[in-house]
Amino acid sequence: MYKDKSYMIPAPAHSHYEYHSLNKFCASVSTDGLILANHVGETDILVSNNYDEKKIHVTVEPTYMLYTEPYINFGESRNAIKARYGTPYQENANAAIFPYEREGFALMVTFDQNDQVVSYVVVVPNNYYTDLALFLFERYELNGTGSNNTSYFMNAYSADEASLFVTVLPYNANFWFVMYEPFNRNAKLSSFNPTFPDEITDALVKMTR
Repeated sequence: MYKDKSYMIPAPAHSHYEYHSLNKFCASVSTDGLILANHVGETDILVSNNYDEKKIHVTVEPTYMLYTEPYINFGESRNAIKARYGTPYQENANAAIFPYEREGFALMVTFDQNDQVVSYVVVVPNNYYTDLALFLFERYELNGTGSNNTSYFMNAYSADEASLFVTVLPYNANFWFVMYEPFNRNAKLSSFNPTFPDEITDALVKMTR
């Protein structure tokens, strides 16, 4: 299935079944068995009556594949990141930058004082903005917008259920940052404006030309 598509679970006439989705963010199901694809991912739909229970596995496929999202493992070590992505184009105490899949794209990983991952940032050239919006909307829910065309997404319908925060912001005229962080219910969206050392941003400009 693809986002916003639906599928009716076949059932004998005059039968009575109950339907339940294990992940409504991915796919929901109505009381009469109509499955609706909501976001990219996988889930199971439970179909039950007084005598039996079955599972229907649902996969919501992506339509837009602008890039492969980074493997998210907050707290992972710097060495583990290097083992996965190779030698950084440039790094300092706070971050490391890697070439990433397509020409003009980059991956920046930021670290805390213990060299453990704080965030992942996919750097996307400015001319891909429309594709980026379509890519994110089929995977996440818009949580809000801020100044300077900044948008905030999360991986759930409500903040109480979210675990991932995805911030999209223009860093300069050349590229957009797509920042993946642990969801913070206390974050003030309108004031979010990350900054990075000059040598890191200079390296990004050189990499993405």
